[in-house]
Amino acid sequence: MELLKDIELVALVSEPKQQTIVEGLKMPKDPYDKCSPVQPSSLDMHIGMIFVPGNQEDVPLGQLNVKKEHSLEPGGTTVVMTLEKLKLPNDIAGIGFPSVPVSSKGILMTNPGHVDPGYEGPMRFTLINMGKNHYPLKQGDIIITMLFFRLSSPVHRGWMERNINTLPMPSLADVNCLTRDFVNVSERATNIATGIIVKTGIWVALAVAIVTVGFPYVTSIRTPEWKKPLDKVKVEIADLQRKIDGVNLNARLEKVESLSPEIERLRKEVERLKAEPVSGRMPLPATSSANGSQSGVSGFGGKP
Repeated sequence: MELLKDIELVALVSEPKQQTIVEGLKMPKDPYDKCSPVQPSSLDMHIGMIFVPGNQEDVPLGQLNVKKEHSLEPGGTTVVMTLEKLKLPNDIAGIGFPSVPVSSKGILMTNPGHVDPGYEGPMRFTLINMGKNHYPLKQGDIIITMLFFRLSSPVHRGWMERNINTLPMPSLADVNCLTRDFVNVSERATNIATGIIVKTGIWVALAVAIVTVGFPYVTSIRTPEWKKPLDKVKVEIADLQRKIDGVNLNARLEKVESLSPEIERLRKEVERLKAEPVSGRMPLPATSSANGSQSGVSGFGGKP
């Protein structure tokens, strides 16, 4: 068995219709040009009919959805038949592969495989878009690359002799057994998005509940009730200190004199709070005033 090279392929496809191995192949003036379907040891075949699975609004019920052009969405499937027809003698077999421009875009081709000697008819296969982008299919575009082998001797009985009544045209059942979305991209994306929304909603609701219920409790732990009056006094003292600091140096004595009654009131309030028996209250640290008495306000024991 030997692989046929370009000069042999050109000779075989240039034969009259009765002897050619490929019917309907358009050859350029220069059969060895880079645009020729005949390459050094292979032959390119092109898209003929495109069969899209699933019912379409513009297609009568029970009929095949046949197109000349189709945008194959990510995860989408379709059945393709070649524009050309093979007509192999009993001593030539073939093997089909997706062409490089097709496979490089993430297009998976199923069941091209080998072609038995004696086969007559177009190539038929299923395409699956495994890429992330839509892939355009158009009648006349290259879709499959064929390698042909000559056997050392003809087979005893070729493909056509074994499959007299077999037609290459797919049936409606053949096409519709495929799903339009092979990996369920749309359904999976919808389910994922729905799951994220549900989970996010649950966590947001839980977070709100925790904050609503727990915040007062946390606040009560961090700020015991018995400290609140003392904290208030401290704030007032700090406010007085800021007022004193804001007075210029020449008027400070006069300002302090005017504030003495208020300071005395606050001092007595501190003494009262210290003497008041409160369960669980922490004692306020005592400091010595200028006259030697114990005071809760540092630096304000009386008139200067």
